[in-house]
Amino acid sequence: MVLDRFGRVDVIANCSGYGVIGACEDQDEHDLRNQFETNLMGTLNIIQASLPYFRKQQGGRYLIFSSTSGALGVPGLGPYCATKYAVEGLVEAMLYETDSINVKATLVEPGL
Repeated sequence: MVLDRFGRVDVIANCSGYGVIGACEDQDEHDLRNQFETNLMGTLNIIQASLPYFRKQQGGRYLIFSSTSGALGVPGLGPYCATKYAVEGLVEAMLYETDSINVKATLVEPGL
């Protein structure tokens, strides 16, 4: 384990991402849930698992990959965009909650 070898973790990268191409009306519930499970819950799981360590060491940085689709809607990617909007809201809220313990995040928004 990293903590055993190095004693601390300074940066955690999260690249959770999965999308289904197609109009909103054409995506079934299974596809929608899988996208939210991977993109939003995957990111939340990483944060929840690692934040106690950052809290204990009074700091750390997340490198979280989102998408430009988290800032604007893209035809044919509606549910995917919704998951990435959710990730960005989650990260913003987490930063307010952890400001006092010096936890930072870099949100990377690669283009389509």
